[in-house]
Order: sequence, then C-alpha cells, then structure tokens
Amino acid sequence: MKQIKFTFSLERTLLLSLLFFTSTQSFSQSPGGVSTGLELWLKADLGVTSSGGSVSQWSDQSGNTLHATQGTTTDQPTVSTATQNFNPMLTFDGSNDQLTSSFMASIVNNDVSFSTVSNRRSSRSGNYIVGQDGAGGTGQYLHYGYRDNTTFTEAFLGADINLTIPGFSSFNPANAGISLSTHSSTNGKYTSWNQNAILYEATNANTQNLTYNSLGKIGLVVSSFYEGDLAEIIIHSQELSTTDQQKIRSYLALKYGITLDQTPAQDYVASDGTTKLWDATVNTTYNNDIFGIGRDDSSALDQRIAKSINAGTLFTVSLDNNFTAANNDAARTTTFSDNRDFLIFAHNGGATTTQTTELNSIYDNRITREWQVQNTDSVGAVNVKFNGFGGYDLLSDTDGDFSTTADQTNLGTLDANGELTGVTFTDNAYLTLGRLVASPGGVSTGLSVWLKADAGTTGATTDGQALSGTWIDQSTSGNDYTLVSGPTLQTGELNYNPAVEILSGGFDGPAGATLGTDWTFFSMARKLPSDSN
Repeated sequence: MKQIKFTFSLERTLLLSLLFFTSTQSFSQSPGGVSTGLELWLKADLGVTSSGGSVSQWSDQSGNTLHATQGTTTDQPTVSTATQNFNPMLTFDGSNDQLTSSFMASIVNNDVSFSTVSNRRSSRSGNYIVGQDGAGGTGQYLHYGYRDNTTFTEAFLGADINLTIPGFSSFNPANAGISLSTHSSTNGKYTSWNQNAILYEATNANTQNLTYNSLGKIGLVVSSFYEGDLAEIIIHSQELSTTDQQKIRSYLALKYGITLDQTPAQDYVASDGTTKLWDATVNTTYNNDIFGIGRDDSSALDQRIAKSINAGTLFTVSLDNNFTAANNDAARTTTFSDNRDFLIFAHNGGATTTQTTELNSIYDNRITREWQVQNTDSVGAVNVKFNGFGGYDLLSDTDGDFSTTADQTNLGTLDANGELTGVTFTDNAYLTLGRLVASPGGVSTGLSVWLKADAGTTGATTDGQALSGTWIDQSTSGNDYTLVSGPTLQTGELNYNPAVEILSGGFDGPAGATLGTDWTFFSMARKLPSDSN
C-alpha cells in the first residue's frame, strides 16, 4: 500500500513539474520574439519604479534580473513628460542621471547586438545611451550612442564603427529613431539608424571583442552623460540574423509609431517571422507614415492606440473611444480578440488640402490624401480621429478610385472633433475624407460670404439679447464679420426663423477684403415699422 502511494505521489510530482515547465515556456516573451541570447530588455512601459517622477529602478524584462538601478535621488532619471506613440519614455538630464546594471559580464569576449529607441534633447558630443564604468580599464570598453551631433557609434574604444545620421534640430517625437547594431568576432560590425522613414547603415570588418568587464551603465560612459529620452533598450549576446533584425525593427516601429524605410520596400513582420502585419508588395504606393495597432503575445506587444510620429500626420486609431490616455493606461479596457491581430494604415503621400476631382456626385470636395488598410486576422470595430476634419465623411473604396459610388462605402461622418466611433475596416480597403459643402440653393461656385441668423451668431440665445463677437461666415472662405455695436438676436422673426436686428452700429467686414469686378449680392431683410427712413 505504501509503495502504491509512493508511486502515485512521484508520478503526480513529475506531472506537475512538466506542466509547470511547459506553461513557463509558452508564455516567454522577447522583443520581436528573438529570445536566443537575450541578456537585457528595458522598456519604459513596464518595470519602472519611481517616486515623484524620479526612477530608482528600471526592471529587466529578459528574465535575467539584470535590473538597472540608481539609489542616489539626484542621479536618477525621470519619467518623461513626452510620450512616443502614446508609450512612456525616461528622461536623462545629461548632467548626472545614470543607471547601473550587471549586463557586461554576458557580452565581454562575445558577439553582441544592441537595439534602442531614443530621442535626444541636444546636439552635444559624447551623448552615449549605453556604456560602462571605464575607470581603470585597460581593454576595449563600450560606447554606444551619439559620438557627436551627426555620428552614431558602436565603439569598443578602438574597435569602432561610426555612422553618419541627421543632426539634432529640436526635441519632438518625429525625431526619435531606432538603432540596431551587431558585432561578430567572425563577420565584423554592422550598425543602422532608422529615422523619418530613412535607414542609414554602415559596416566594417573589425572583429575585436569587448574585453574590459565592469559595471554596465545606462546613460553614462566614464564621464559622458546622455541627454535625452529613452523608450527601449535591448541587448543580445549574439549577432542578429537579417530575419531577427527585421522582427525587432517591426516590433519597435509599430510600438513607437516610427515608419521603417521603404526604399527598398520592406515588410513589417510579427514575432513568428511569417505573419506580415504590413505587406510591402501589396502597399507599394501607400507606404508613408505607416502606423497601427496590434497584439503580438511573444513580443509582449499590446498597442491599443496609435498615430504616426511623423510631422503633419492627422489620423489616430484606437480600440477605445479615448484619444489622449497613454497606451498602458488602465482606462483602456477594450482588448484584441486574438494573438497577432493587427490593423495597419499608410497613405499615398497626398496633401491634406482639398480637391474637387476624383469624387462621386454626392460630394463636392475631398482631401487629396488616401490611405490603405491592412487588417490581419479581422480586427473588429475601432475608433478613429482625423484632426481638423470635423464634418467630413470617412469613405472606403475597394480600388482607390473615388469617382464612382458602386464600390464605395460611407463609413460615417466625423463629429466636430474629427472623431468617429465603431468603425470596421476591410482588409486592403482605400480611405479618404469627403464632404458636401452646403451653400445657398446649392450654388457653391464663387461663394465668398454667407451670413445667416440661424447659424454663426455668437453671444445670444434668447429673444432681444445683444450679440457679441463675430458673425461667422458659413461659406468656406472664412470671411467672418466682427460686431461693432448694437445688433440683437430676434428669435422666430421670419417664418419661425431668427433674424439679426440692427438699430445702430452693425458689423465690420474682414480687414482688406474687396469685391471683384463681377459680383452678385443677395439678402433677406425686413424694414421695421418704426423705421421712417
């Protein structure tokens, strides 16, 4: 009996151990799904310990517990007031902010790769992102970051590779970049920088490994401090293959709203290496400002709101009807249905001004820009915002020709804030914004001013109340009239429609506005019985 009981207990123990081991492996996560050789993974949206905004620990997500720490309050970086595609960053002040981690032991005398997302705040030289305490070092030690204003480097103090990049202009999200560098004791060095949809690359044959082992540093090399923001730092103790580089770049680009260089065209791929969240061969014309939302469990990616960081972008997509909260905010409660769900957009480079061509008979103008959609694994209803285009209809078309209605769908009208909720996008659909501009009698050609008492008056809501401010022009010309004094609102005056009563004073027209040689004037007015003139 005891023997049977012992055998059952042992088998149960083995089974529980196997189940636990399998569960742990199934939920392991790594950037781009590249887990082999992953030594350090710091990301500002997870594992940041702070007090009053000052960061004492940036926890390693690789599983190696190589946490980056700083016990001295005055030397601690801070949680940035800026975000990168709704994701947080840490700010290093360039004076004394630094974190310490024991990652050097795993990369000394070894192949190594670095991947980062950074956004510097100055043009200073020696602006290094990752390094080590080199005090007393006699061998090669690490310098990784901005050597000077236009040079990015992966340097081992003599075993260097330098890359020319755009110089610093100002701190804003559009200037963030993805760095990816590899070192091989067999194949030499490769380094790259992707910023503003342009990839800069360099290679050399230097195979000298790092040889000096000391404490690793984030934001410091010897006495040179980093000045800028950091969103993510990834270190592998191996040379990354081309496929692994593509997976990591895709992960970082989607998460931080950074468009990857499309000359030549390149796909965005998921952590499995086969799922294309953005297929460059399908979207050859529509490859500007690539951005979107998606979930990739192996990468711990759960991007629920997105907008390209590039200047001049106006399109935001979100799972929740919330266009301001951070991506990891608790208010974002809507989730993706499945792993590797992606909804990606990019445009054709068209202007955001309007045109009157290539539109159907329902509309009289549309914006020139068009977007193409890639919906992987049937992402459902989402919410969108187009800054500055309240009142426009969001149009979807199957072939990108918006001149006919046969293959076109009106997805809904944007509200005054340019927002539309509960929109479902079809894979490979084309989008633009169209509008029918109201005009008196439908005559819009040459319409310069349209003032009417039932719209555009300000300062009064009740009968006899004095108006104030401006009488807003209802044409698209923007010729608003400014109140001088006197006018009042009269409700229900003409066939139950309001009127503006002017007994004295009146309105001044726009400064500098003049009539052309040909013009037509219409008005609807009534002389008051008390007026003897």
